[in-house]
Amino acid sequence: MKNVIFCAVLVSATSSKVVAMVHDNTSNVVATAEENAVQHHWVSVRCAAHSLQLVVNAALKSDSTITDSTAAARHVVEYFKISAIITARETTADVC
Repeated sequence: MKNVIFCAVLVSATSSKVVAMVHDNTSNVVATAEENAVQHHWVSVRCAAHSLQLVVNAALKSDSTITDSTAAARHVVEYFKISAIITARETTADVC
């Protein structure tokens, strides 16, 4: 993966302009980014938005009230979605 990323930078002819690589927190991507950072004098930067998303998702999943509410809302949406599909089919059947 390290070579693929570096080759992509070389092909785009911007290798001299690269100063940092922003990436998610996946272990293989972090390792690749850190290897490239050392080898090519780039800065490895973990995406703050991705880190925040992971924290928020973990917090939401840890509260049973929120997970229960989310599940109930999902069921309501699914009910109306199916209801709309059935109504559309019935309306089409009445016309034809």
